[in-house]
Amino acid sequence: MVVKENQKNLSETLKDLAQELHEAVSDQLISLVLYGQSTKDVNSKNGRDIQLTVVLKSVTADVLDKIGSPLSKAWQQFNVQPYVVTKEELVRLADVFPLKIWSMQKHGQTLHGENVVDAISIEREHLRLRIEQQLRNIQIRIRRRLLSTGQDARLLIPVIFQLSANIHTPLEVMLHLKDKSLEGLTQDELFAKATEIFGLDASTFEHFKRPHMCSPGEIEKLGEEAVQLLSKLVDIADTLEV
Repeated sequence: MVVKENQKNLSETLKDLAQELHEAVSDQLISLVLYGQSTKDVNSKNGRDIQLTVVLKSVTADVLDKIGSPLSKAWQQFNVQPYVVTKEELVRLADVFPLKIWSMQKHGQTLHGENVVDAISIEREHLRLRIEQQLRNIQIRIRRRLLSTGQDARLLIPVIFQLSANIHTPLEVMLHLKDKSLEGLTQDELFAKATEIFGLDASTFEHFKRPHMCSPGEIEKLGEEAVQLLSKLVDIADTLEV
């Protein structure tokens, strides 16, 4: 089957990439860390970018030139998106990119070299602020799309369908900030627990799963539900005690 072929190709691509990078820069390569949602379906392409942190002893023009070819090839094959940093830079990024570091710690896979992320300390307030910012960005985009749809409610379908995926990580982090034991949940478990703890409407998440099956009037109602949900999530994130 095609899916199995993609699975084989992606796994092999990552292994080959690690080997090629090591051969290109030898001991300059400290670690390769796969992170984000891509780690949950590393064996399938699924149209998603593959997030990869490349940790080096030093980042110079010469080193970048040597690793450019294998990274470019991986990007062309499977949308492998490299994030190139030194180990010292990675530690200092925890305050400005706390969600990125948190994602590496919770969902990351070390493909090569040493584990460089688990010992990094993330301030809980920095994490809360980043989640609030992300939710406010989603809120702005939803409102903007509602303004631009005019009389054609069908234009809301892709936005509503994508909303569950967009709020997955913010909800995951918000639950983590409330209770560190709430980890490793499926999306349905995550929404159920968020509904319980934050007082959300459980039916809203169910409605967002099948917007393409709704009438124009029902889609407009989903748009209103999306606006209300984002407003509530932003308020929760804004007032969350950490």
